[in-house]
Amino acid sequence: MKSELSQQQIDSYQENGFTVVEDFLSSEELEEWRAALEEALQHRGNYALPRTVENEMNAEPRQDTDAESATAYYANVFIQRVNLWMDNPRMKKLILDERIGKMACELEGIDAIRVWHDQTLIKAPWGNPTGWHLDNPYWSFHSEHAVSIWVALDDATIENGCLWFIPGS
Repeated sequence: MKSELSQQQIDSYQENGFTVVEDFLSSEELEEWRAALEEALQHRGNYALPRTVENEMNAEPRQDTDAESATAYYANVFIQRVNLWMDNPRMKKLILDERIGKMACELEGIDAIRVWHDQTLIKAPWGNPTGWHLDNPYWSFHSEHAVSIWVALDDATIENGCLWFIPGS
């Protein structure tokens, strides 16, 4: 994992609100992340959230609908799974890697940080576009040091609809 940040990357983050770490994962690490994710997705099935006793007793777990029967636009934007680290040891090892936490701290200029959640977004071919948005206003907490880290496990190109950031936002 390319976890050492240059001063230029830190400065870019602090000025623009994002930075890019090219080749963040080696090819071997990328395969491990993909395999861990596949295992976690198989285990989780159609459940967006971890299956817990509380979920089972108190509410019907939110399930994604398949693209053919979905009536809501949003259901056709992507398939979402949250907190895979909570029920998959391989994902837990990846998500809680101290090197990632250290990077987040360096970018924000703080001593410690915690994971609020991981979120897997699977974009199906010909899925509806994802609109411009801000994550932080929709989170259940507020912190001026909240950080999102996006790790693409597939090639992200202009042609296939890669993620874009608005500098300074």
